[in-house]
Amino acid sequence: MVLSMPSPYKHPDTGVYWLRQRVPARLVSVARGKMVTVTVDGVPSTVKLGAEIKVSLRTKDPAEARARANEAEAEFNRVWQSLEQGPVRLTMKQITGLAGEMYHTIREVLDVRRQH
Repeated sequence: MVLSMPSPYKHPDTGVYWLRQRVPARLVSVARGKMVTVTVDGVPSTVKLGAEIKVSLRTKDPAEARARANEAEAEFNRVWQSLEQGPVRLTMKQITGLAGEMYHTIREVLDVRRQH
C-alpha cells in the first residue's frame, strides 16, 4: 500500500493554500489540545493540535505553495519529534544564553519598528 504525502490545498473561499497533516497515531493522545508554533516563510503561526495540524501557506501561487509546504512539513516533523521527546531540562548557562538571544531579537524588532 502506498501512502500519499500531504499536499497543499486551496481554500475554497480565499484561494490561499493551506497544508494539513494528520497527527501520527502514536502521538494523538499526547498532542490533542496542545498549542504549537509552526514557522512558514519566516512567519510564526500558533495552531492547536487535534487529530490533525493545519497551517496557512500564505500564498495563492501553486509553485510557491509547494515550496512552503516542504518547509511546513519539516516544521511538522519538528513538532512530532518534540512531542516524542518531551520536555528538556536546561542548565542555567543554556537559559542565560537563550535569554540573551531573545533580548537581541526583541531589540532588533524594536529598532526596525522605530525606523519606520
